[in-house]
Amino acid sequence: FGHSDTGNALAGSFELRFLYLNSTTQALVAEGKASNFSFGQIFLINNAKFATANSNNWVHVAYVVTKGVDNSTAGGHFLYLDGSLAGSGATRTKEFHEATEVSSGHDGLAFGADMGASSATNNMTGQIDECAIWNTALDANAINEIYNSGAPNDLNVAGTNYTQSMVNGLQRYYRFEGSSQSDLETDHSGVGVNASLEGDPTASSETPS
Repeated sequence: FGHSDTGNALAGSFELRFLYLNSTTQALVAEGKASNFSFGQIFLINNAKFATANSNNWVHVAYVVTKGVDNSTAGGHFLYLDGSLAGSGATRTKEFHEATEVSSGHDGLAFGADMGASSATNNMTGQIDECAIWNTALDANAINEIYNSGAPNDLNVAGTNYTQSMVNGLQRYYRFEGSSQSDLETDHSGVGVNASLEGDPTASSETPS
């Protein structure tokens, strides 16, 4: 997800990487960037959610970055798995630049691959569903409500902790529903920026539950 280069990433970008070395060693890395420099990294190794005993099960992942009160990145970032906090850290002070748009195309946002200058690489083998981006930081209660014990709620509908202001901050929402390529590409956020699929991904009837 997110940025894939090291020198010219958009300010305010992020990256989530899942690294599978073998059946006993896996890692999930969350990293944010501002002003083309990393402002912090969360590294989870051999988390039980990704252990062999939990293979072929869905895992809900949420990454949140909060800006510091001094309008810098001297805030925090938080990684949630299945609705619960799994890792967090303070972000190093950098000049903070608001990301004013979600870049698409090559060198832009990608799910399930590294999006380089000319093509997608390191494609994920597996299934992805219910991908979303907000321009506001969700709190722990909202994330747990969205997770909904493994059957994610409709992100266009406010709940108790997932408030209407959070719904209004939804910038991309790819549910990957339907069987055709056009169905899979649809952005359900209301912003209406459809995805562009690469590598001929196919739909599956299996959904988080």
